[in-house]
Amino acid sequence: MEANYDKLYSELRNTKSELLDRINKNTSSSAVQTIIKEEIQDIELALSKIITGHYGRCELSGELIPIEVLEIIPTIKTLNDMEDLNHFFRKPIYL
Repeated sequence: MEANYDKLYSELRNTKSELLDRINKNTSSSAVQTIIKEEIQDIELALSKIITGHYGRCELSGELIPIEVLEIIPTIKTLNDMEDLNHFFRKPIYL
């Protein structure tokens, strides 16, 4: 695991734990439960990529995703996702 990703790895594990607690309490609607489960799957994928050394690369092109973007959205998968997100913000998340 790269040293740059140690903090992200820890944060992802903590977030996964919090989301699992939320599911186990079963206080959310089924629609929210579905969203939480999807987020857990994204987190598990990101964690496995960190472990295997494939984290931080676009799933389509293989190019590096800027660390600044990964720190904001650690489960981002492609550079296209990053560009799509920029349409929702008044200022780009990454220049």
